[in-house]
Amino acid sequence: MYRVELTRAAQQDLAGLERPLQARVLARLEELAAEPRPSAAAKLTGSLSVLYRIRVGDYRVIYAIEDDERLVVCAAIARRDHAYRDLSRYLERVIAYLAGR
Repeated sequence: MYRVELTRAAQQDLAGLERPLQARVLARLEELAAEPRPSAAAKLTGSLSVLYRIRVGDYRVIYAIEDDERLVVCAAIARRDHAYRDLSRYLERVIAYLAGR
């Protein structure tokens, strides 16, 4: 079992969602604790290849996996039309989060 942790920005993203959507996102995050690489997850490419994304309706959960620590770090929860604009910033969030632990 992996631990799932959210960056401060991802916590704010989650808090900004309507309650039913929050529940769906939290359920998907719990699933990631059991299986961080589900078949529905897509690994990003290039310099962002440490990031994955899963769909939750019109939203995307962007996250990274630290296998050595059995940790999933959620970097962002964003609408599909916004999620892919800031991918390098999401990677920076993960790096900063892990460095600050």
